Amino acid sequence: MLEITEITEAINELIAKAYPNDPVYVNLIPKDFSRPSTLIAFVNTERTDASRKMLAVKIQYALTCFCEVDGHYNSDTQAVTERQDGIMRIFARGYIKVADRSVKLVAASSGAEITESYIDLNIEYFDERPDEGDCYPIAESVDTIITNGG
Repeated sequence: MLEITEITEAINELIAKAYPNDPVYVNLIPKDFSRPSTLIAFVNTERTDASRKMLAVKIQYALTCFCEVDGHYNSDTQAVTERQDGIMRIFARGYIKVADRSVKLVAASSGAEITESYIDLNIEYFDERPDEGDCYPIAESVDTIITNGG
């Protein structure tokens, strides 16, 4: 069964590989964080029945792409757009490798501001349902009654 932390780490590694000099933050950014950088924020997860033994899992992340700012706390709008496009290209294959699996991924632009841009990452995969164990204790004995003709 895949863990959300494994998926988060796989996303982190891909971004860090494409932008080796830029920090990648997960879920929180420090007060005086570095720019350019990227924030990976877990949004939600949904697990629904797929079959008796399988679950359909959907996970959503929000990425924030921070660009360098000038003395007036403005960024070059071209740089903001290029940063967003570059991050989206990392996920253009439509899947990411997590542990020994490949999971489906869709990256969608979700807007921009003067100093940053946003990307929604939607991940979908099937996973085994957790083992519930035996729900009834094992019978110690069985009593039966057999009758003839009736």
